[in-house]
Amino acid sequence: MQKDPVPRMEPPLLWTCVGMALLFGCAPLQWYKAGTAQEDITRDQTSCTATARNEAALQRAPIRAPAQVVSDPQGRIVAIRPAAADSERFALEQDLIRRCMQNLGYVLQPRTSPP
Repeated sequence: MQKDPVPRMEPPLLWTCVGMALLFGCAPLQWYKAGTAQEDITRDQTSCTATARNEAALQRAPIRAPAQVVSDPQGRIVAIRPAAADSERFALEQDLIRRCMQNLGYVLQPRTSPP
């Protein structure tokens, strides 16, 4: 069996999404903190979202890497382009929201009741 001369690159964002889907399945998620009213959870989540959106917008976009040329499993040559800047900013926003909510004592868990 011949080894590919060019290593295959998988998009890290795709694998993150796949991992999250496997971890949580199809269940909708919600933030939870014992003894906290829904109004307070909504207020904290809104505040964390606004802060994360502002912080992510201020982050300087990294220099975009050029497309990489790799071979697919069938041996065809393909060009893989890096994720779009909006995708990177969205992922950063979500990470900042998660950290903010966790710093406030919340945990992300499957929704137990209808919204």
